[in-house]
Amino acid sequence: MCRGSESSTADAGATKAVTVPPLAELRAAIPAKCFERSAARALTLVLRDGLVIASFAAVATCLLRVPGGSAGPLRAVDWVGWLLYAFAQGTAGTGWWVLAHECGHGGFSPSSLLNNTVGWVLHSALLVPYFSWQYSHGKHHSKTNHLLDGESHVPDSKDEVTTAIMRKLHNILGDDCFAILELVNHLVFGWPMYLLFNVTGGRRLNGKEVAKPLSFAADHFRPTSDLFPEAWRFRIA
Repeated sequence: MCRGSESSTADAGATKAVTVPPLAELRAAIPAKCFERSAARALTLVLRDGLVIASFAAVATCLLRVPGGSAGPLRAVDWVGWLLYAFAQGTAGTGWWVLAHECGHGGFSPSSLLNNTVGWVLHSALLVPYFSWQYSHGKHHSKTNHLLDGESHVPDSKDEVTTAIMRKLHNILGDDCFAILELVNHLVFGWPMYLLFNVTGGRRLNGKEVAKPLSFAADHFRPTSDLFPEAWRFRIA
């Protein structure tokens, strides 16, 4: 009798639907001040990060020998110094990248013109195709984890996970070495491979399935790329 009661309770709990609040209700729960945008403050942040970037460059060029410079070949201390500089400058440059990211989402300021102008300048300085990324990144948010229509971080299917060479490498290398390989693969090769060949991108673009893992017709640089709908081609160009 007790077992039957416990089983019924468990079944009822398992079948109970989880109620997810609608987006409008979630948005209404956030204080209104969180949605306020200030062009003056945003531009101040651009200037602040620019000063940090310029300061790192000035200090490095003053203290270290420059490759190919008249001071002679690089010493060991110069190699170490430029490696540290690359790490620090890359971190500082991420500040500009994030601000341009907010431009793409319209969160930088109330002005679309200012958003797109600042976003294009900052992302171009960081070798990011702003308008192309604006489209694909917006799709990434609206189609998050969609196995066909998602963007940039589309999950592997079960068949891909079980047959991929990366799984075999994991078995050979072990957890720690494989984690290092994944870091290098993601941070060094992942971004350009996504921009050029749609690696980790959607399996279906504008209603048409594309080749995976590499697609030579779905890049972020051509207005006629399979990635973009026709309405976006002028903006991409």
